[in-house]
Amino acid sequence: MNLESSLGLRFPFRIRRSAGVLLAVLAATLTMLMTLVQSANPQLPGGAQSDDLIDAAIKGDLARVNALLDTKLDLNARKGNQPNGATALMGASQNGHLEVVRALLDAKVDVNAKLDNGFTALILASQYDHAEVVRELLNAKADVNARGPRGTEALIWAS
Repeated sequence: MNLESSLGLRFPFRIRRSAGVLLAVLAATLTMLMTLVQSANPQLPGGAQSDDLIDAAIKGDLARVNALLDTKLDLNARKGNQPNGATALMGASQNGHLEVVRALLDAKVDVNAKLDNGFTALILASQYDHAEVVRELLNAKADVNARGPRGTEALIWAS
C-alpha cells in the first residue's frame, strides 16, 4: 500500500516521487533514532533496566533483585549510567542488605568495582559499620587495599 491509496488521494507525479523519497528518508531516520535510543538505554523484558536492579538493591528488595538477576541486565552497571554512579553491590553494601549482597555475589558481580572517588562496596560497608556485609565481601575476595577518598582504606573507614 502506498501513500496515495492509504490517504485515498491522487498526487501529481512530481509530488508522488518527492513524497516517496521523503517517506523513505523519514522511515530511515526513525529507524536510526530508535536504534540509538535503544542502545543508549536498553529496555529489557518487562521494562527492566539496570537502574531497577540498583534501586532494588539499595532498598534491600531481595525478591525484586532475584527477579532482575534472571534478566540480561548489566550487573555492574552504574546508577544513571554515570561513571560515578553506584553499582547494585555498592548500594546493597552501604545499606547493610546482607542477603542482597549474597545474591549479587552469587551472580558474579564485580566485587571490586570502584567509583571515580575510589569507593568500593567494601569501603562503603565498612564506613557504615555493616560487619556481616564486610565479612561477606572479604570472603568474595574484595580488595582490602583499595583506597577511597584521601587514600583511606576500608580498615580506616571501619575504625
